[in-house]
Amino acid sequence: MPRISTSGEAASQTSTIHYQNPLLYGNFPDPGIMKVGTRFYAFATNGGGGNVQAAASRDLVRGTPLRRS
Repeated sequence: MPRISTSGEAASQTSTIHYQNPLLYGNFPDPGIMKVGTRFYAFATNGGGGNVQAAASRDLVRGTPLRRS
């Protein structure tokens, strides 16, 4: 809650939110991200397999791996 000042001094409040990286664990190199509607999609270069890796997120904090393309 902001502090109320009675002496004319400026009052301020800052809050900091920290997020743990990475969004997805494992080998997800060189991701590219695009937004479609309310969802974000991440695509990574080949991570050791023969396919493109993909993931989806609504908030860029929690992600869900998608089937490999």
